[in-house]
Amino acid sequence: MITFKNHSLWTSDEIGQALGVPSKVSWSATGVSIDTRTMQPGDLFIAIVGPINDGHEFVIDAFKASASAAIVHKSVRCSETPIIYVENTMNAMETLAHFSRVRSKAKIIGITGSVGKTGIKEMLRLVLSEQALVAATEGNLNNHWGLPLSLMRMPKTTEIGIFEMGMSGPGEIQGLSNIALPDISIITTIQNSHKEFFQSVHGIVNEKAKIASGMTDSGIVLINRDDLMYKYLKTALQNEGVDIIKTFGCHLDSDFRLLQTKRLKCGQKVIAKVKNELVEFDLGLLGRHWAINSIAVLAAVDLVGGDVRRAAFKLRDMVGIKGRGDCKKVYVMGGEALLIDESYNASPASMEAAINVLGEYIPKRGGRRIAVLGDMLELGEDSADFHEALIKPLHLNNIDLVFMTGVWMAVLWEILPKKNRGAWSESACKLSPIVSSSIRADDVVMIKGSQGSKTGIIVSNLENQDGSKFKKLQEGHQ
Repeated sequence: MITFKNHSLWTSDEIGQALGVPSKVSWSATGVSIDTRTMQPGDLFIAIVGPINDGHEFVIDAFKASASAAIVHKSVRCSETPIIYVENTMNAMETLAHFSRVRSKAKIIGITGSVGKTGIKEMLRLVLSEQALVAATEGNLNNHWGLPLSLMRMPKTTEIGIFEMGMSGPGEIQGLSNIALPDISIITTIQNSHKEFFQSVHGIVNEKAKIASGMTDSGIVLINRDDLMYKYLKTALQNEGVDIIKTFGCHLDSDFRLLQTKRLKCGQKVIAKVKNELVEFDLGLLGRHWAINSIAVLAAVDLVGGDVRRAAFKLRDMVGIKGRGDCKKVYVMGGEALLIDESYNASPASMEAAINVLGEYIPKRGGRRIAVLGDMLELGEDSADFHEALIKPLHLNNIDLVFMTGVWMAVLWEILPKKNRGAWSESACKLSPIVSSSIRADDVVMIKGSQGSKTGIIVSNLENQDGSKFKKLQEGHQ
């Protein structure tokens, strides 16, 4: 997100105009926050009532942190001013987000789908920031409060806004789209994630198609031509009134097409066809899913009028995102191992993709490919089948050793060949020390699971291991 802390993001007059609540004093804000732990001086603080904390309890803390103003809907014991009272702070934030969108001349790119949203967003941020003033979703702020907050933080001078739209159940995407009003929408691969909340994958498709509800008649939707649900999705979008649908993927009929990939030492070479022109570039990430998503990125760059070749060249600088493919060396007994952090979340499609990436790595002599897997959640009655199905990519990619945590991974554990068994545990906390003590120098370790499986604990413990400790232990054995 571009930020200009010396520039006004919101003024008292704008807040009063948007909310219909005139301020008695003049003030301006250089940022927006709903969390006093991360807020910056000059931020406008909005007291949101969450599932755990109530922001109204932290209004005094906000002003101690030099908040410019606070928006509340409860009576607060605070002598500081200005405090703006509204009927509901969540509704106020949505209203202000919509106001921010309407006042802006920026082209807005909305991104939804089952997997790949954050990766595409970060690639777009990377390549377009060289060509325009760009604002984008920070981290994973893509839900019913994250998107409005992201839009409120969009500077007035923004030329291109890139925003994720996620969901956990029915009805959410339409509401987000009606706030963001995207000019271009990207729908990534649609899979069975969140199936627990939908009767079938068709219900998920229908929900994702609602991203078009906030678009104008001239809006463009970009979808994956390789997706098994392509035809159904296209029909659902047409039923939403979308006239312009463009496609990306490997399919011969794709408007923006991936032609070929080649493994490089640090990533892969990608050859694509963009508007009947060949574009060849290096991508700093391994994995066919990253290559396909990079085509969606170039398509979006073209659709917003950007320089496609310049964007393609910049993709060599794309690296893994924390929890989504970030790679780093970690200290282990005997030296260093390579850690691939995929711990942020997991679905059947993203889990298979991560295993495929692990399979592309060729460990040094003596090293092993190791997968550490946590449960994939929200898959409903088919959970056991989805976990059992992972046996195939594990076998095809010659994964040497597998560690698992969670009740659903126990199903996979039962059918995993004994030679490939590392360990299974009911929790990530209990599994973590076993993983740490089992990894050797030159191993390549990939860790992935749904957020609820807490595999991030294992990543954190490996990252924080002290290399000097292993050196001393090794010297003691000599």
